[in-house]
Amino acid sequence: MTQRNGTEITKAGREDLPVLAETLFASKIGRKYYPTLETLLTLMERSFDDDQFYILYDHTEMAGFIWFQTKGAFHTFTYLHMIYVKKEYRQKGYGKTLLEFLEKAALCPEGKNKLQSKIFLVVGEWNQSAIQFYINEGYITLSTIPGLFRKKIDEHLMMKECFRA
Repeated sequence: MTQRNGTEITKAGREDLPVLAETLFASKIGRKYYPTLETLLTLMERSFDDDQFYILYDHTEMAGFIWFQTKGAFHTFTYLHMIYVKKEYRQKGYGKTLLEFLEKAALCPEGKNKLQSKIFLVVGEWNQSAIQFYINEGYITLSTIPGLFRKKIDEHLMMKECFRA
């Protein structure tokens, strides 16, 4: 699926998971949430059949990826596990491109003609730039969950209601 300015989003295959895991694990967020690369890769592999993984390419280079479930929140709504953009591609609109892709997918999961949907995500309190990014894109904080994934990291539960234009 071609996007804009030489970018393309393609569905990841199982064979792409090691590169996605290595890329994520090499980042601050990867090291904060996953104890080892093997743990992250195992989680991705176990999730592959139920979750969606898409890669964003800038021409031929991987700029980032998105990982989500179409029926992950309350068995009904899209749940965003991760948007990851490589450091050298940040502040260039790639995160927004991936988020727009997600919002379109949430409106039309599994080929259905959905007119509205909600997207849920959690983001660590420490990650203020990500929180601000989601707020700027119309997400609201529903609650803060102390120590959801890591004892000393509070998570913001955020949501956006999407509507087909």
